[in-house]
Amino acid sequence: MKRFFLIVFFLFPVANVYAEADISVSYSYYSNINRSVDSRLSDSIISLDMAYKYKGDDEDRLEPQLFINLYGARYVKYEELSYAELSLSPSVIYHLSANVSAMAAVNFAGRAVNDQQQNALIGGLALSLSENISDELTLSQYYYFKKTFADNDLYSSNSHTLGLSLDYELFSNSFISPVYEFSYTDSFRTSKISETTTSN
Repeated sequence: MKRFFLIVFFLFPVANVYAEADISVSYSYYSNINRSVDSRLSDSIISLDMAYKYKGDDEDRLEPQLFINLYGARYVKYEELSYAELSLSPSVIYHLSANVSAMAAVNFAGRAVNDQQQNALIGGLALSLSENISDELTLSQYYYFKKTFADNDLYSSNSHTLGLSLDYELFSNSFISPVYEFSYTDSFRTSKISETTTSN
């Protein structure tokens, strides 16, 4: 499944110099939300992500971080897929040079979905490589692995995502990020999603 989306986010520093709050709003378009081979359904998604990040000294070669996220996604056509998710993600960044860094993270999350059969606990792994092309521009490539344990086993799955993002700083603490992703999931969603057609 291929998808393209645009993320705009703002950073709000808090009292601790090594901590910050982050709010992002994004619009996404999915070409195959039901992960079907023959009857693909598409939808647009509007999401809100609120995060608290604690990080070590970025002048050290090895920089630990901790993210706490509250995320909500609303599907425009298929509202039964809309969900809220709370996650905890410890990570470490290794600065290979002044402009290049690698990141590894694990993720633990709980998800509540409008279709309650899809409520789930989630575990994951993330790897990324980022390069500061200029003071305003950062190029990142990443891989995500996610394992979902849903209330109904039908919705449990393993997913793999490869992505490329380009972060551009519009002005102080405000960015715009075009993102391209390719993802694969080893199970097919065959939930209540259906298309309604009418004829005269």
